[in-house]
Amino acid sequence: MAAKPEKGRVGMHIWMMTTEYRPEHGEGIATYFEQASRIYSQKGHKVTIFVADSSLKVAQSISQEGNLRIVRFQTNQEYYYYYMFYVPALSYQYAKVIGQFIEREGKPDCIECQDYGGIAYFLIQRKLTLESIYENINITIVIHRPRLLQAVLEEFSQYENNEFRILEMERFCFRAADGLIFPSASLLQRLSQEVDLTKQNCYIIPHPYQGPYEDGEEKEKKEEKAEKNQSEPVAMLYVGKLQLGQGTLQLLEYLKARWDRGWLFPLIMLGKDSTNYRENRLMSQLIQERYKKYIDQGLLRYEGNVKPQQVHAKLQESLVLLAPFLQAGFSYAVIEALALGQMVLKYQEVNQQENEHNEQDYAFFYHDQDQFHKQLDKIYALTAEERKNYALRGQKRVQQIYHPDRFYQAKQKVWEEILQKAQLSDKATATTVGEKEVKAHFPFIRERPKAKVDPALKTGHKDLLTIIIPYYNMGAYVKETMEELQKVTYQHKEILLINDGSDDLASLQILEEIEETYGPIRRIDQKNQGLVSVRNRGAQEALGEFIAFLDPDDWVAPQYYERAIKILQKYDNVSAVGCWYQIFQDMQGLWTNWNPEPPEILVSNTFNGQSAVYRKSDFLAYGRNDSTLPYALEDYEPTIHLVKQGCGAVVIPEAWFFYRIRKDSMARQFNRSNLSYAFQIIAEKHEPFFQEYALEIFNMLMGDFPNKGPLPSRESAGKER
Repeated sequence: MAAKPEKGRVGMHIWMMTTEYRPEHGEGIATYFEQASRIYSQKGHKVTIFVADSSLKVAQSISQEGNLRIVRFQTNQEYYYYYMFYVPALSYQYAKVIGQFIEREGKPDCIECQDYGGIAYFLIQRKLTLESIYENINITIVIHRPRLLQAVLEEFSQYENNEFRILEMERFCFRAADGLIFPSASLLQRLSQEVDLTKQNCYIIPHPYQGPYEDGEEKEKKEEKAEKNQSEPVAMLYVGKLQLGQGTLQLLEYLKARWDRGWLFPLIMLGKDSTNYRENRLMSQLIQERYKKYIDQGLLRYEGNVKPQQVHAKLQESLVLLAPFLQAGFSYAVIEALALGQMVLKYQEVNQQENEHNEQDYAFFYHDQDQFHKQLDKIYALTAEERKNYALRGQKRVQQIYHPDRFYQAKQKVWEEILQKAQLSDKATATTVGEKEVKAHFPFIRERPKAKVDPALKTGHKDLLTIIIPYYNMGAYVKETMEELQKVTYQHKEILLINDGSDDLASLQILEEIEETYGPIRRIDQKNQGLVSVRNRGAQEALGEFIAFLDPDDWVAPQYYERAIKILQKYDNVSAVGCWYQIFQDMQGLWTNWNPEPPEILVSNTFNGQSAVYRKSDFLAYGRNDSTLPYALEDYEPTIHLVKQGCGAVVIPEAWFFYRIRKDSMARQFNRSNLSYAFQIIAEKHEPFFQEYALEIFNMLMGDFPNKGPLPSRESAGKER
C-alpha cells in the first residue's frame, strides 16, 4: 500500500484522470483539475495528469512543468474500441495507461478522477477484482456534474444501450470508489437520491479558486466610466454550456418577456454548444431560429466557446452574471464573477452550500419567473455604493470558502482518512473472529440481501477447485483442452470428467489416452442425458469448495482460476466470477461481459455463466441448470436465480476464456424463435423478480437495448449487447 501521508508532508505522488485539461473556457471540470493540480504541485507534490486526446497524432505525449507532468494519449486506436462503445473503451484505455505507468514507476499515493462518463470504471473494477498492480490504490471521484443527473434535465433516454452503459459505469464508480468529493451539500443530496451512498465515504470540499480578484481601485474606475457613458446599456452575461440542464432556454424565455416589454439591456452568451435531445439538433441552431428577432436587434449575442482570459474580460465589462443552472452543481463562472466584484443572479440550487453563510449578503436568488424579474430589477436599480458593498462581501466570501489553502487542508484530511480506512479494511479482511473469517463486501450498484444456504450444501474440501468437463464425442478437441489445463497456475484442483454416453469409438479411445497422459482425472460414465444433467451431476459430485465448468473444446488462460478463487475468498457476497471471451476458430473476436445486475441481466446475458468459477454451495442452492429449458440459455437462467438471491457475480475484464465457435456448435442451433420461448419460461419462473424491474425492462426494450433479448448473437460477439 502507498505510504500514509504525514500532515503537511510534501512529495506525495498524486495522479489525476480527466477528459479535459487546460480549460478552453472558464467553466467545467477542466478548470477544477487545472486549479487543483496547480495547488498540489505548489505544495511540493508530484502531480501527473492523464488526459485522453483524440487530436493527438502520436500514441502518447508527455510534458513537464516543474512538479506537474501532463500525459496525453491517443484514443480510438486500440482493438477494444471495435468491441465496445467509445466511453467504455476509453475507460478501459485509461486503466491500461495507468497500469503501464504503475509498472514503470510504482503506485501513486492516490488517484483523483472526474465523475462524468464513469471513466474510472475499469480502473476500479480491476482493483476490486484483485489485479495486483491496481490493488490498494486509493481512488477518489470528484463530483462536478454527473451525466446521471443531467439525463432528466437534458431529456434524453437513460435506457438506450450506449447511454445505459455509461450511466451504469457512473453508478458503479460512485458506489465503489474509496471516496467522493462534492463541492456542495446540495449536490451530495441530489446524487444520493439516484445512488445509494449510505456506505460511501462522502466529503464536501468546495472547489478551489486562485484568482484573479479585482481590487477596489479598478472597481471604482470601472464604475466611474460606466456612469459617464449612460447611453450604452450594461450587458448581462451567461457563461456555460448551452444546455437544457443549464437552464439556457428557460433563461431566454424569461428575457424574451422583458425584451418584448422594451427592456434594452443585451445578453452575451459564452460557452460550448451541445445537442438538444428533445429536437435532435444543436442548441445554437435552435437559439438562432427561435430568438432571431432579438439577435437582429442586438439584444442577444452568442460568442461561442472562448478562452478563460476572454471570460475574465467579459465579466469585467458586464453588470451581472446570470446563472440559471437547474442542476445542483458548481460554477466557476459564478465564483470568478464574485471575485471580480460582479453582481450574480442565479437559480436557487446553484452552490447551495453557501446558503449556510448568508449568501443573500452578496448574491441574488430566484426560483421562478416572477422572482427572476424582481431580482433583476433590483440589481439594475442598485446605486454604485450598493454595488460596491455587494462586491466587497462577495470577494470576501470567495476568499473564505474557496481559498486554495482551505481546499488543500481539507484534501489532506481526506487523503489521511481514506488511507486509514483502507488500512483498517485490509487488516479486517485478513483476520478471523473466533472461527469465522471476516470478508470484504463487493459494492454492487443494487445491493440485494444474500439468501440463506442450507448448511448441508456447504461441503467440499476447503479451497479445492473442481473443474467439471462435460464430454460427448469430443475426441477431436479434448487433448488440446487438457494440454492447456496443465498450464493453470492454481494447483489445488481436481478434474472431473463426465462422459455423457459417448458412442464414437475414437472419442472413447482418446478418453483412455488422456486419463493416462494427464491424470489424475476423476471420470464418471453415464447414459446420454444432455448438458444440463452433466453440469448438475458434476456440481453434485464435486469434491471442491469451488467449481468451474469447461467444455472439452474450450480452454482458459493459466491465471484465470487462481484470480477467480482469490476473489471468491475475499468477498462474502460474491458467488461467481467470470471474465471476457476470446472467440476463435470459425469466428474471431472479443466478447465483453459485465457484472450481472438487474435490470440489465433480465434483458441481456451480460455474464455468460458457462465460463464462471462458482462457490459450490451457492450454485447447488440457486444455480443448478434447469432441465425445463428446451433449447438454450441453460447458463443464463442460473445467473438470474443467483443474482435474485443476493449471490452476486463479478467479471474480470480480461479475455481469459477461449471460446471455440464451430460450424456444429450448439450456439449455431439458436434462433430468435427458440430463444424467445426459452426466455418466456425464464421470465415466468422468476416472475416476481421481473415484476420488480418491469418499468426499467420496458424502457430498455423501447430504447432499442442490444438485441432486445437475453442472449447476444454470436455473430456480433464482443460488441456491446
